[in-house]
Amino acid sequence: MAMAVVYGNFGGMLVAENRGGTQSDYVADTLGSVATVLNSSGSAAYTAEYWPYGEVRTSSGSNTSPWSFGGLLGYFADGNDTYYVRARHYMAPTAQWLVRDPIWPFLPAFAYAGGRPIDKSDPSGLLTMEQIKCCFAKSGMGGIIDGIVAAGAACLTCIGVCLVGLGLPGVDITFPLCMAACADFCGGEAVITGIVTAILAGLGDLLKCLFSDECLPKPNPSCLEQCKNIPPGHAHGVCMRCCFYGCGPDPQPWQPFKPVACATPVATSASAAV
Repeated sequence: MAMAVVYGNFGGMLVAENRGGTQSDYVADTLGSVATVLNSSGSAAYTAEYWPYGEVRTSSGSNTSPWSFGGLLGYFADGNDTYYVRARHYMAPTAQWLVRDPIWPFLPAFAYAGGRPIDKSDPSGLLTMEQIKCCFAKSGMGGIIDGIVAAGAACLTCIGVCLVGLGLPGVDITFPLCMAACADFCGGEAVITGIVTAILAGLGDLLKCLFSDECLPKPNPSCLEQCKNIPPGHAHGVCMRCCFYGCGPDPQPWQPFKPVACATPVATSASAAV
């Protein structure tokens, strides 16, 4: 008989587990990855550090749970550095999703977190949380998104999935019913009813933004040409990040490649709106 495991969450993130009567607590890093697992006595039973695209850099101890990189946001480790992230699977060694983005061609087909993994995550497997927040702001719903963000990452992710499903051709989804399923993550039925009413009032502008490049960073074209010569993987991901967001005067030590043509890119809509 399989051992029963009960998980606890707070603000949309996993914080603890009870595995067959043994309590453990999770400590997250800034991207929702498991940095430390504390045993019932409060001592560190497991610690880990990660490379930007999710490979384990260092670890000590034992982690019996399926949560690792991005795990406390729901990234499910299913072996060989591959993670199930709701809409699709992600492979850390290649820094790419294993299947094309359902929103393609409106978003890059396989790129993870917009090429910016050191400060962005993608718990829906569709859109980064920053893109969702940007489009709400551009659609005149800044106040609504503030409340959603305050409710936690799980609330924002759930609503993002409902919106994307609503806009994809051939996807049979009833938006109010999908949103009703988000109530547990967003503070209850009354809160979600208010959010649904407000979203439906400005739905046209919101979907137009979500399915466009309006809230995506604008890359440096000459920089992109240099990245074409780098095989998929960590170095390629770093190169793409530089093209979209700039490397800065002092690139981080983990960056194995800095494009010569990496100038400061055009200001992003997301940074201007959020």
